[in-house]
Amino acid sequence: MLVRMNCTVCSLNYENLDKLALRIKEIKPLGVNFIPLNYWDGADGSGVDIPYDLMAPKIKSAIDIVRGHAKFINVRYMPNCHMVGYEEFLCNWHQHSHDYWDWSNSFKKSPNFKYVDSREYVDGIRDVLYSKKLECLTCKYRGICDGIEKKIIENNEIKPHRGDLIKDPMHFRKNYCTLEEYNRIINDKS
Repeated sequence: MLVRMNCTVCSLNYENLDKLALRIKEIKPLGVNFIPLNYWDGADGSGVDIPYDLMAPKIKSAIDIVRGHAKFINVRYMPNCHMVGYEEFLCNWHQHSHDYWDWSNSFKKSPNFKYVDSREYVDGIRDVLYSKKLECLTCKYRGICDGIEKKIIENNEIKPHRGDLIKDPMHFRKNYCTLEEYNRIINDKS
């Protein structure tokens, strides 16, 4: 079914993500996004935000339920260090420009579309909305991770991981949807 489901994750629903995932599994959408509550454009989520370290295990469990029943599963805008073992599902700002199934990238289905690396643009957005703690400077994910939204950085811990610096934003998503696959899916009339 050519349906994409979005689930904003916050303190009001994170403990019930497994129940939601079971329902998503029944629906079998083409894609599902788990989106931690964000605070863009002056949004105020006071009282419903939840630290990533409490949210991440619930999202991982939901992914385990939905996997195999939705072709595209994304966790948007969450620090990489909280999704270890599930990095292939992370779709932060640098990965977002490669996500052809996302509504804001639907123009990419055009045969005239030419991908341009938007790293400078994305870094500008990240500088405005996100921040990194000093410990992030030692993390192998620092080249592809957004960090934590500035409005909630004090309420969230980071868990830096040692290793070789990862620079390729699609390092963990090499098997994600290509433009050719996207066009085949949306043009399939069966």
